Amino acid sequence: MRRPLFLLIVSVSAVALAAVTYRCLTPKLPPLVFLIGDSISEGYAPTVNRALRMAHVERQPERCRYTNCILRTIDIWIANSPRWRVVLFNSGYHDVRLRKDTGLVVTTIEDYASELKAIATKLRGHSDVVIFATTTPIPIANDPAFSERSIAYNAVARTAMKEIGVEVLDLYEIGARLGPEYREEPNDAHFTDPGYEILGQAAAGAIIRHLR
Repeated sequence: MRRPLFLLIVSVSAVALAAVTYRCLTPKLPPLVFLIGDSISEGYAPTVNRALRMAHVERQPERCRYTNCILRTIDIWIANSPRWRVVLFNSGYHDVRLRKDTGLVVTTIEDYASELKAIATKLRGHSDVVIFATTTPIPIANDPAFSERSIAYNAVARTAMKEIGVEVLDLYEIGARLGPEYREEPNDAHFTDPGYEILGQAAAGAIIRHLR
């Protein structure tokens, strides 16, 4: 009568040992971090990659210039990737530009807010944490109206993300503290390598808190 009980105990122990062995022998995959953005994101991505050596960092396969572009392709990125631990995304610089053919803004401020929410909602379904990065400053001397629109769009983005509980990394505030020596040209929207290093460290700092 004791033999079946003995065999049951041995069987359970074998299963438990196999499970422990599997966990020990199976390599632990690094957390996945996904960056979405335009050329500014492309500029600071190498710094994020170096700073997050414990993670596997990727950017979207192609540069997306505005929110509608991201919405059109985001399902493809999701379908072709395992679940992400953290996604940091931005769109804004190209949204506030004026179309050459009509002179109208590329993305209206109302569409910008709703499309950001739609992007964040899709990302939440495939990632543990979603962070939105505000658009870095556009020098006023470059285009005063362009600069003013970017400030207004950032304000709308902060509100939209707050409404759905998405964390915001304020790269605008960080970029605003960088002088012209950190720009490729004094009135250029793009940064030098030291400028991108500062932005990248800020991005990595926001991400790493969710990897510990």
